[in-house]
Amino acid sequence: MANWKVSHIEVQDVGDLTGVIVKARFEVSDSDQGRNGFANGEVTLLAPNADAFTAFDAVQHDQAVAWVKEVLGEAVAAYEAQVKKQIDDQPV
Repeated sequence: MANWKVSHIEVQDVGDLTGVIVKARFEVSDSDQGRNGFANGEVTLLAPNADAFTAFDAVQHDQAVAWVKEVLGEAVAAYEAQVKKQIDDQPV
């Protein structure tokens, strides 16, 4: 199973909201029998919902990963497939 990690975020104030995560860099990795695969990218996150806003200081890593995956949509599977292909293409 691919491992997702948010490796860097960009924070700005947006309107009345302080500490809004607006961009996130991410990494996807996996390994199997000593073979490794890796991919990375960057997304601009969706505009914050003031009623359900979570400021930067209160964001948990799993929540940030979920936001990245939400923005990527179907591309999540493409990133995971890319990592799997890298692994499969290496000799055992």
